[in-house]
Amino acid sequence: MALTAQQSNLIARFNKLRLSGFADMLMNQFNNSAAYIEATYEDKLEDCLSAHEQYLGSARFLRLKKAAGLTDSITLNEISQKLPLGLEREQIRYLIRNSWIENAVENIIISGPCGVGKSCQANAIAIHACKSGYRTLFYKATELLEELAHKDNEDRIKYRKKLLKTSVLILDDFGIKRLSEEAIYELYLMLDSRYNKYPVIVTTQLKPEGLLSYLGKVSTRSEAIIERLCKPAVFINLIGDSKRPERRFTSDTSNDRK
Repeated sequence: MALTAQQSNLIARFNKLRLSGFADMLMNQFNNSAAYIEATYEDKLEDCLSAHEQYLGSARFLRLKKAAGLTDSITLNEISQKLPLGLEREQIRYLIRNSWIENAVENIIISGPCGVGKSCQANAIAIHACKSGYRTLFYKATELLEELAHKDNEDRIKYRKKLLKTSVLILDDFGIKRLSEEAIYELYLMLDSRYNKYPVIVTTQLKPEGLLSYLGKVSTRSEAIIERLCKPAVFINLIGDSKRPERRFTSDTSNDRK
């Protein structure tokens, strides 16, 4: 059904005001007038507003997901269909409720051997956080901390502020490489500034008891880091074999055939 000039003008004006979700639903109502013949003015308006709210939520999710720097697209719902060994359904439900982000702030520590799905799990939690409207950032732990340690003072302060504005911060592959003293200090500052305010998600091959030794000699600083990282925290210990496909190597025998 062709729109009238007035209808087209109204839709154009709503789009100009960046009310795209509202405009799309209004166009749907104009094009399907028979379906709305018994709907009240209030019903039509509510449908337009609801459509725009959904549009804004979807657009914000896409922006947050893109800015997060995620490496996977699997969701918590998909993971719950086939739970990896070591992950309980109660933990999935707890993560979905988001209380660990805003009510009783708790860090999430996901441990397990190489290739068992730790990063995938962290990504799924991050996607759910983005869908819920929380700003999220995903980093390789060593790269972030060493980069912070080597920035000049002004840039380092700006970066710290950026990280502190992030609701959910993910440190992937924590413990895979020994940190410099400067990087360990940055880790302490990061955890201290976020303590009881914003959670951190850590993936690591280290067991909880190995975290302290990873930070080098036992000191008040290393103990303070573990205190801020693990208390309070939810521990998810994934077990099983690596899920990464094995590479097959074949020898080049082309020279033998010459």
